[in-house]
Amino acid sequence: MFYLQVEVGIGKLRYVIGKLSYASPVGLNGPLSKPTLIGVIAGIVVLLIIFIGFLIAYRRKSTESNRVLKNMQEQMDILELRVAAECKEGKICLCL
Repeated sequence: MFYLQVEVGIGKLRYVIGKLSYASPVGLNGPLSKPTLIGVIAGIVVLLIIFIGFLIAYRRKSTESNRVLKNMQEQMDILELRVAAECKEGKICLCL
């Protein structure tokens, strides 16, 4: 506990009223109380869980997009092969 002497001054007159005492915070040696600290930690954990959830959702969406792109490229390749075969067959028919 700390004690301070309280003194009131008016002009040149000074009156000592008494001593004021106050105690330093107990516990964590800081301004944060235990419920406040628990609340902050819980908030951080919730934000971390939400961030991980978004990360997982993004990863799944990205993988799905890559799969769809690969499938479309394969379909384009098949279509190109069919068109090439039709052109070759048409050219052979014209030559006969």
